[in-house]
Amino acid sequence: MKSFESALLSTILLYIGRSIFLLAEVIFFYRMHSIISMVGIVLTSKDNYPKWSRMIKHTLIFNELWKGVCVGEGDNEPIQPTSDKELVIWENKNNKAYALITASVNEEVSRHISSYSTAFKALQKLKELYGSHSALEFVQLMIKLFTLKLQNNDPLALSFEVMSIMHDIKST
Repeated sequence: MKSFESALLSTILLYIGRSIFLLAEVIFFYRMHSIISMVGIVLTSKDNYPKWSRMIKHTLIFNELWKGVCVGEGDNEPIQPTSDKELVIWENKNNKAYALITASVNEEVSRHISSYSTAFKALQKLKELYGSHSALEFVQLMIKLFTLKLQNNDPLALSFEVMSIMHDIKST
């Protein structure tokens, strides 16, 4: 009888262990999906950089990781705190911001920022590589802005598109 109980107990423990492992995997994938859902877009090329840039900035602002971590005074590099306690807090926020950034770019893009240790430097490198500031792009955005049409009787979608284009124009 004891061997049956032992076998039953070990089988139950094995199933519980597998269930816990499966649950951990589900939580991990859910968190990764949540990060991508939060940003809303994965940076893949120069084509989607303006939209990705806007979305990652809003995500970092929402998570209180923008000012002082991703950007300092006047869009300069943030100054790291000197006190040990504040430095630990800053490093924690920087790691979170860097993780959000790297989770929202594809593998090819991530190779360009893997050597950087701060979110600010990673964002600067991505802007240098994928941000476009040509006169042609400005003209294309202006044409896109002035040729917008209301679709599906949805003025909110039109408004969002206008704001998106205006942000892209401001970024050029």
